[in-house]
Amino acid sequence: MLRRAVRAVYDEFSPTRAMRLLRGLAGFHRVPGSGGLEGAAGFLAGWLAEHGVEARVRRYPADGKTECYSFVTVSYTHLTLPTTERV
Repeated sequence: MLRRAVRAVYDEFSPTRAMRLLRGLAGFHRVPGSGGLEGAAGFLAGWLAEHGVEARVRRYPADGKTECYSFVTVSYTHLTLPTTERV
């Protein structure tokens, strides 16, 4: 089963596409609580949607008081992915 999963990744991986994605992401100044962080999350959610993965950007106040997953928020953007299926 693991061999099949590794083979699937190997067959589909493209260094050129990976660098394009990384360059796009690197273009955002991703300081917690900034518009750049929200832009980066939106960029990734859009890229994932183009590739058939359902993702959602959630926004939380960056007030230092609001809790999210038992952590006090200092950042207000969170990218959520569905549960991954086993290969």
